[in-house]
Amino acid sequence: MRAPVVSLFFMDQPEFLIAQAAHDQAYVTHAHPQGCEGAVIIAMAVHAALQQRTLGQILSAASAHIESEEFRERLGRVEQWLQNGEQPERRTLIERLGHSMTAVSSVPLALYFGLTSLAGSFEQLLRRVRDCGGDTDTIGAMAGAIWGAYHGASSIDKTL
Repeated sequence: MRAPVVSLFFMDQPEFLIAQAAHDQAYVTHAHPQGCEGAVIIAMAVHAALQQRTLGQILSAASAHIESEEFRERLGRVEQWLQNGEQPERRTLIERLGHSMTAVSSVPLALYFGLTSLAGSFEQLLRRVRDCGGDTDTIGAMAGAIWGAYHGASSIDKTL
């Protein structure tokens, strides 16, 4: 959940610096390699969203530093759904991406929600995350960071 801040801090720095900084800040509390890898994925997605890139470009940036086969497989599903315009049901999202507190089961879902909610409101994004269940605070924070980086704070309805 701290990874988006790295993207803001290093906004004008080369992408490898963002990836390294995201990894390093995650390692303090997420010594598991997939925890660090998840932080890099989210930091890179936020960095691309800050630059107003397309959905495909944001996903490509997020996927650029993947090492784990589990992440590669799950983000591949997200890419396939985006390319085909598919909107899987809650059960399919949970079965294919996960929604628990592990990075490999929260980051792909957060990325999916963040990307597929860019055309909607922040409130709609939060509802989708809530309705899916699982580790909603972490998934919502990561998905919300992607949405917020793309739209900016002024786009959030202050009456929520």
